[in-house]
Amino acid sequence: MDEVRECMRRFESTLEDFQEALQDSMSDVRRHHEAVSPLWQDTMRREYDLTWVPLEEAIETYLRKIGPEQVETMRVKLQYLGRYLDGN
Repeated sequence: MDEVRECMRRFESTLEDFQEALQDSMSDVRRHHEAVSPLWQDTMRREYDLTWVPLEEAIETYLRKIGPEQVETMRVKLQYLGRYLDGN
């Protein structure tokens, strides 16, 4: 069972790293969008936005709500597993 606990710890850490990397990447993309936005106002941009805006909203929902909830779920599971394995 200690192997399971270690795997869960690594997963929690990887999930946190992913969350941080995604946040950083989205910040970069937004910065570049802001820079190009005044220069790119054509039909292709409107078509692009039809795809981009829902994706951006979904990622933002993940970053604000879903991702943190998943990390917290892993923390709780690790606590329960620790109590079970350590008898606390």
